[in-house]
Amino acid sequence: MPDPQYIDRMLETTHDPIGDFINAATSEVVDFCGRRTFEEFKHETGKLNELDAYRQLTARAAQNGYRVNKVVYRGYGAPDRLQAMHDQAIESRTKLQLERATEEQAQGLEDYKLNAQMNRAARRRTEQAVEVETEIDLARKRQEAERSAKEADRAAARDARRRDAEAGVEVRRLADDRQRQHLAALRDMGVDLTAYLTQGRADRVIELRGGKGVSPHVHLDPRDADRNGA
Repeated sequence: MPDPQYIDRMLETTHDPIGDFINAATSEVVDFCGRRTFEEFKHETGKLNELDAYRQLTARAAQNGYRVNKVVYRGYGAPDRLQAMHDQAIESRTKLQLERATEEQAQGLEDYKLNAQMNRAARRRTEQAVEVETEIDLARKRQEAERSAKEADRAAARDARRRDAEAGVEVRRLADDRQRQHLAALRDMGVDLTAYLTQGRADRVIELRGGKGVSPHVHLDPRDADRNGA
């Protein structure tokens, strides 16, 4: 059974409690919408289901002896003409959003293709650079190998010439030693080395002898030279 004090308070404070509730709720909704754009309103309509959005309503209800436990927001409406304009605006925005999304997808695809082409070109340049570096390295190694081979050949030739020269010197030294030993042996046996060394090697042998105070004088008969084949 209702508390008599609340009934007395309602009778004392209002003649139309429902009208008061409607006015308070309307004022709350007008204030809620006035502080927001239409897009913000659509995104925040859920707050109209909360009692915190209806402080005037709850205060007026308590003043009239009532207690509001819950408020349910059931949506919003507009006149047919305004609703048609609103629907058209929504359709235009939706169309623009779809066109923008399509264009963004197309641009994204173009960007993807361009990036792929650039990446392929970059990889190709890298591969070409590696190929060029490899060819240069191989050419350098070939040149170094050829230069080393030529240097080895020159060194071998120098060594061969040096050995040949040393062998020739040694052969001549041995021959000279044998010759000296042979001549020494002949000399020890009393052989005239001058006669021995010059025999058969001169067309004529001229011996100059002179006494004290006499100047040597040589006269050659040309006929003797012709006879000897000079």
